[in-house]
Amino acid sequence: MANELKGDYCITIDFIKDTPNPERIFIAMSEIIKSFQKFDHILLDSISSNIEPVIMLEDVEAGSLRTWLSTVIKGIPDSAIEDLEWKKIIGNYLKKGKYIVLNFLDKKTTITDATFIEDIQYELLEEAEKTNLKSFPDYHPVQLKKLIGGIDSINKALQSLDKRDKATFDTGTDKASFNLELNLSPENL
Repeated sequence: MANELKGDYCITIDFIKDTPNPERIFIAMSEIIKSFQKFDHILLDSISSNIEPVIMLEDVEAGSLRTWLSTVIKGIPDSAIEDLEWKKIIGNYLKKGKYIVLNFLDKKTTITDATFIEDIQYELLEEAEKTNLKSFPDYHPVQLKKLIGGIDSINKALQSLDKRDKATFDTGTDKASFNLELNLSPENL
């Protein structure tokens, strides 16, 4: 990445200059951030309802709209999980979870089969193993219905963007595009 990492991840919206309705770019960024907050809660429900993820604004850059964000974890005292760097474990899992979902959704135009979402659920379970998240006493896989709701929230966040716009998610090690072509009907899954 050309720029130095200024937060846990960066959301970039590239837009066509001199197009009408410029507010759509800012609306989309706001909605993406809201959907990520919801998605973080969904991922953390598989550990504990007491953990509170808070997305923090680190920086905003002009040109393309580039927003650098970090996630701060609150809710469980460090002494509750003594031998683990739990905030780092959870932060890495949340960042990777977003990437997994966006990467799975890339180049899909429609999803009509819940087995596709089950594949995402399985990938998140594998990531929980890799990041040592499964060592948390109350860990359980992300519920399928909640996962569908989180994916729907991310998908709806993109509605104000024009099909010529482009939005990306970058962690410094992983990069994924938001799929502006995806048609998702959660009720049909």
